[in-house]
Amino acid sequence: MTLTTDPVLNTLVFSVLFGLAILFSLRRRKDNQIFPISTTLELKGLAILFIIFSHIGYTLADDDRFLRPLSNLAGVGVAMFLLTSGYGLTASGLKRKLSVWQFYKKRLPKLYISFWIVLSVYFLLDFLALGKTYALDYVVHSFLGLFRTADAFVDVNSPLWYFSLILFYYLIFPIIFNKRFAWLSSIGLFVVGYWLVHHIPLETVPNVGLYKFYTAAFPLGVMIAWALSRPKVANFIKSLINRLNSSGLKIYYYATLLALPALFIFTRTFTGPGQISYKEQTFNIISILIVLIFFLIKRFDIKLFSLFGTFSFEIYLIHWPLMARYDVLFAHLPGWLAVTLYLPVFLALAWLLQKLSNLPARRVR
Repeated sequence: MTLTTDPVLNTLVFSVLFGLAILFSLRRRKDNQIFPISTTLELKGLAILFIIFSHIGYTLADDDRFLRPLSNLAGVGVAMFLLTSGYGLTASGLKRKLSVWQFYKKRLPKLYISFWIVLSVYFLLDFLALGKTYALDYVVHSFLGLFRTADAFVDVNSPLWYFSLILFYYLIFPIIFNKRFAWLSSIGLFVVGYWLVHHIPLETVPNVGLYKFYTAAFPLGVMIAWALSRPKVANFIKSLINRLNSSGLKIYYYATLLALPALFIFTRTFTGPGQISYKEQTFNIISILIVLIFFLIKRFDIKLFSLFGTFSFEIYLIHWPLMARYDVLFAHLPGWLAVTLYLPVFLALAWLLQKLSNLPARRVR
């Protein structure tokens, strides 16, 4: 699909607008927590933006210079989603231990209801608008959340391969997690995930190649949550952050700000199709840690990222078929303007989806 005749110029225009939006959304941070909910939301927002930009630049566009280097970090975005999920579930589990059934009753409706709504809409739209049908077993597996393939233009919603992955962690987390030995639970989650994708015959599942890139991210989030729950570790990190922020030179800002652009520039050397799984996974983890360090030590909030983070899961469910099969913006507008308009459209639809799914989710819980 030809999105723009001048990909470099369109990328520059969008980047300037996006940068200005970030600057105008900066606010002074009010809390002194090490890893507050606002930071988790910012990381999720950044992750979904990485994924959207990559899907546009490397799948929709016929020239992958469009949105580069903003489009280079989709793998980092997926790993960041997994890490924040592992962190959030562990932080919650350390405060209040739920039985396996209580955990499923609380978490699975939030995962499935919005997913079922979006899946139903796209199956119906494909049939009514495009005359496209799917095999019955494909439809059944889809509603269960089991996606064997991730073909961008064949599957009903190809990014949903991630749903199968996060569902796997949601199903095994309450079984493996132990409040007293959370660090050991982190190791157990990694071992189980690694063993499943490397040591049992899953050759018939094409997505196993994608899963190999992300076996460490969720367990790492569990380990970070456990570490920050230890008073000595938390006090040390808080003291270090305060010392850095009181420094007149603020060297860490310059170091991280230099490291972040380097991720955008060099990531295609270490990541992407054909790469060895441990090589890409290592790069993703290092990238996340650099981003995480910056977000932990900064003393300001980025409200734009928080906004996208609040609706990140719903945006993930919605965004791809809307652009790939039902596009009305890229076909008629310059690339920079189409991306600029799609972002608020995703937010509006995600807000509506969240409202629709919250009521039945509360009733189930």
